[in-house]
Amino acid sequence: MGEHRRARMTARRVAHLTQKTSTHHELSEAELKVAKLAARGHTNREIADRLFITASTVEQHLTRVYRKLNVKYRTDLPAGLAG
Repeated sequence: MGEHRRARMTARRVAHLTQKTSTHHELSEAELKVAKLAARGHTNREIADRLFITASTVEQHLTRVYRKLNVKYRTDLPAGLAG
C-alpha cells in the first residue's frame, strides 16, 4: 500500500512539473529572453541595454510573461527560467 501511495505522489509531482514546463513553450522567443534575465535579477534598464530594446518593450514583454505564466511579480517567475 505504501508503494502505491508513493507512486501516486510521484505521478502528481511529474504532472505538476510537466505542466509548469509546458507553459514556457507559450512564451515567444523575445518574451523568454526577457523573462530569463528578469528571473536572474536584472533590472528592466539592464535587460533593455543587453537586448538592445527599450525599457518600455521590456515592460510589455514582462506584462505578457506574467499573464501567460500566471504570476504577479518578477520574484514569482519560475526558477527554471534563470538557468
